[in-house]
Amino acid sequence: SFVMSEGAATLTGVKTFATGIAFGAGATFDADSGTVTLVTNAGTLSKMAGVITTESLTTAGGASQALTITNTVCAAADIVLVTQLGGTNTTQDFTFKCVPGAGSFVIAVYNNTAATAFNGTLIFGFLLVKA
Repeated sequence: SFVMSEGAATLTGVKTFATGIAFGAGATFDADSGTVTLVTNAGTLSKMAGVITTESLTTAGGASQALTITNTVCAAADIVLVTQLGGTNTTQDFTFKCVPGAGSFVIAVYNNTAATAFNGTLIFGFLLVKA
């Protein structure tokens, strides 16, 4: 069994818990994280979490753009949770999805505004959950 009192504990290897993990008020969850700025819509960030900044996008209205992140931690069956954090782009009607693969994941961004192209950067945050 594992009992933790005050302070931080370091766990190594796979640990199975019989109940959920609860974080108290003010507690934090710290993942191995980093940042990457994409060049030609691609970049490398082999971390469990991170912030992805695109270059300035000009994706036309009604078109899509694939953003490829090489991540050696990622496997095809993993879950990659992605959220938009910001950016300079002012075209707001867009959607995105993330597809994990072996050693990378792709975020497909769809510009749903028929008449307006993207006009700046997009910033995404991700958390990779091992399947």
